[in-house]
Amino acid sequence: YLKDGVLRDYALIGPARIKALAAKFDEAEAMLREILQHVPEQVEAHALLGHVVVERRDAEKFRAWREALPPAADQHPEIWFAKGNWAENHGEPEGAARCYWETIRLDPSHLKANFRLSRLLVALGKPQEAEPFAKRAELLDRLLQVLSKLYEHREQQLEKDQMQQAAELCESLGRIWEAWAWYSLIQVADPDDETTKQAVDRLTSKINENPPLTVPDAHPANRV
Repeated sequence: YLKDGVLRDYALIGPARIKALAAKFDEAEAMLREILQHVPEQVEAHALLGHVVVERRDAEKFRAWREALPPAADQHPEIWFAKGNWAENHGEPEGAARCYWETIRLDPSHLKANFRLSRLLVALGKPQEAEPFAKRAELLDRLLQVLSKLYEHREQQLEKDQMQQAAELCESLGRIWEAWAWYSLIQVADPDDETTKQAVDRLTSKINENPPLTVPDAHPANRV
């Protein structure tokens, strides 16, 4: 059972996520607890269960969820986001802000965490500290809209203007690898575009240094 059973348990995470998104929390929770019964160190399942417990507003289940977390959970952004969501919902803005900051430290492109942290910092009287998170949330939202349009038309020829927007937004967010990929796609579609060629050359020199997915200078958690 162990090999096939573990694979089955991992495979349940996807359906559990779908149930959670559909607000079928009883079914999602049952699936996640089944996974964790067999694979208690499965951090992704712990993270999703945290979101389910927060949505259900069950204090006893939230306490039990938090106490059952394995050490590796501290390195998962969604664990921190669930903790922040609970704290914010229960009138603990300072604790929530800390948890959202930890979320962003691990995943600087977490749109909800950037937005919520910026809002909390303003409420806590720290508007200047809120700025980089508010700006990043705005850029992430714009990128999401552009990528959604590109996905909708994926079976057709992609619009150069939309790819240009995606490239520029990714670069503004410090996501150099993605920016380089979008500019490279534009260059394939329009080899004579000198501006694009310069962008590809500029970013190629940066990715040759093997930077992280988000370069440190663009990481908002590094500014607070």
